[in-house]
Amino acid sequence: MRSGVDHLSEVELIRYLDGEMSSSERELASHHLEGCEECRAGLAETLEIGEELKASDMGNSRAAANGEQAHMLLRAKLAEARGAEVGSLGDRVRSFVRTRLSLSYIYGVAAFAGVVAVIFGLPGLHRSVADIAVSLPNRALTPGMTHTVSLQDICAAGDEDLDPAVPYSRQEAVFREYGISIDHSAKDFQVDYLISPQLGGTDDVRNLWPQSYSETRWNARAKDALERHLSRMVCEKKIDLAEAQREIATNWIAAYQKYLGTSRPG
Repeated sequence: MRSGVDHLSEVELIRYLDGEMSSSERELASHHLEGCEECRAGLAETLEIGEELKASDMGNSRAAANGEQAHMLLRAKLAEARGAEVGSLGDRVRSFVRTRLSLSYIYGVAAFAGVVAVIFGLPGLHRSVADIAVSLPNRALTPGMTHTVSLQDICAAGDEDLDPAVPYSRQEAVFREYGISIDHSAKDFQVDYLISPQLGGTDDVRNLWPQSYSETRWNARAKDALERHLSRMVCEKKIDLAEAQREIATNWIAAYQKYLGTSRPG
């Protein structure tokens, strides 16, 4: 993100999704996205434009011979959408981000990323977009819930006490909220805590979301590493418990990049 710029540009949003930013650039962009509703909407808009590209003739075009041309096509499509007079895509996206992310949408984004990666020569896009889609909960459904807990309780707990099993009835409720078929849920997803019990999280459905078993870099192992790291920081009084809860609830991937000092898990 360039200094002195209030919002991320289309190019920066595309580079963010495509994994082309340096570690320092990505950290700045992630931090900005945490506090900027307009840029988060822009990020969602870019993803939805991708869905529209997948369904259009542009998905079969050979005109984009390299990554730069692909970026130009996507930027042109974004500009066209933002110029619409009535019922613009920007308005629809702001409505979209307030609704649930269904399983079909998640797989639709992943499918689009694969098409663009193959045709337009953007190998990083498939993994980066798909990882984001399946690794972050929908904040409208899973804002995170906590209960009052003392530092003594948190810091004295052993690992075996941290993540109790989620009751099956509650798992079913989470799958229903996310529009995921119960018949296929168990083999494709596990219901995970957003704010972990070791940081004062509860088993309220608003603190639970279906985490995909899909092989992505932002998987349960990465989130567990963040939770252990934040727990140690809280117990060592390097960060307030409330701040740790807020960071992980807002965007646990951005929190991982911020506190573990790396753009992606090793």
